[in-house]
Amino acid sequence: MIVLSWNIRGLNDPGKVAAVRKLLSDQKCDVLCLVETKVKQHHFVKIQRKFGVAWTWFVNYANSPRVSSLFDHHKRSANSDFHYYCVWVTTVQDRLPLWAGLRQLAGISGAWLCAGDFNSILSCVDRINGALVTDYETRDFQSFVDDLALTEIKSKGSFFSWCNKAHNGPRTYSKIDRGIVNQDWMDIYGHVKGIYLPLSLSDHNPIIFDIFHSQPGKGRPFRFLNCLADHESFLDIVDSAWQCSVPGNAMHKVWSKLKQVKTALKSMNIEKFGNVSEKVEAAQNALTDIQQQILNDVNNVDLHFKELEAIQTIKYWINVQESIYRQGRNIDTLFTSDGTLLKTPTAIEEEITGFYKALLGSNVDSLHGVDLSTMRRGAQLSRDSQQSLIAPIYIEEIDLALKDIDSSKAPGIDRFNSHFFKKTLGCCEK
Repeated sequence: MIVLSWNIRGLNDPGKVAAVRKLLSDQKCDVLCLVETKVKQHHFVKIQRKFGVAWTWFVNYANSPRVSSLFDHHKRSANSDFHYYCVWVTTVQDRLPLWAGLRQLAGISGAWLCAGDFNSILSCVDRINGALVTDYETRDFQSFVDDLALTEIKSKGSFFSWCNKAHNGPRTYSKIDRGIVNQDWMDIYGHVKGIYLPLSLSDHNPIIFDIFHSQPGKGRPFRFLNCLADHESFLDIVDSAWQCSVPGNAMHKVWSKLKQVKTALKSMNIEKFGNVSEKVEAAQNALTDIQQQILNDVNNVDLHFKELEAIQTIKYWINVQESIYRQGRNIDTLFTSDGTLLKTPTAIEEEITGFYKALLGSNVDSLHGVDLSTMRRGAQLSRDSQQSLIAPIYIEEIDLALKDIDSSKAPGIDRFNSHFFKKTLGCCEK
């Protein structure tokens, strides 16, 4: 199910009606929440007709004439095991009843997403230029988020969601449109991200949520994780594979030995580093238990050492978790040069390969001959430079070049990155 929230800032403008219709078509939305439509009740049916008969409308003229929600009734049954709430408020005082009403959501079981224009920021980094951020602005929203143990949904695209589009002087940018979710949502849809689309005709960015269940798939391909290299068994695993006798040429030997290493590292990853989040939580619980014991026996030196060890354990697993997260970044969405949002792996792959094909050119049946006279008139390598290009390559040079490659660089086709080879120089040189 695809849910989209947008503060359109007036739907009476035919241009904005066209923009919304195009957005519905391009993004294949199932649910659309429009904020600040500014459509009077007696004009509502006229506006509704411009979107066709496939949509079921919900409006709240009893409370506000500015919020409308559209549901495609042909697809409403898909992925409907969550609650969706759309919000919009104006002044700080107007937000107080909103926070009070939203607090009642804590008693609703199941996953829920609350998105829209909160017209409020959470911290000073949510605004650049404009008025200084004060505690008066942020405290009510922050208290609401903290009290209900909510979290902001992960997002991509523009960080700021509103711009005053000033023509004179610096423009003010704020993050006031967002999606917040509860823990049940994170357990089921933790992989879902909010994508901020371009501003278009409004001064607010539309936010789109492609809500789908995480697919189990056929298993993940091997990927070397840098944290594996710090395990005490790592070098033994690599050395054991490298000691095996493998027939064939040099490249075949290296490829076969790396394949053995992959098999062993997969098992170690599952056994030692599987469910890292659970290990972090277990380490935190262990520390809490020790600190509780210290409260009852404040002079127990053994407990003090255990506390120090527990803190080190937490730091270790948190560092492992962060390392895995950093290496797990994938391109799951991509904007084309004309602003089209690509979300499927096939479309993203075609866009990237198409870009490089256009950049590098295409195949031809024949090439024009090289004009030797033109080449001779141009710059040429000196004799020393020519000799350096054909000089033997020494292991020390390979080591030096390898050390200059950042350990966070993407792996090669064998799924091993530079960090693996840096850590195994002694083994793999044999």
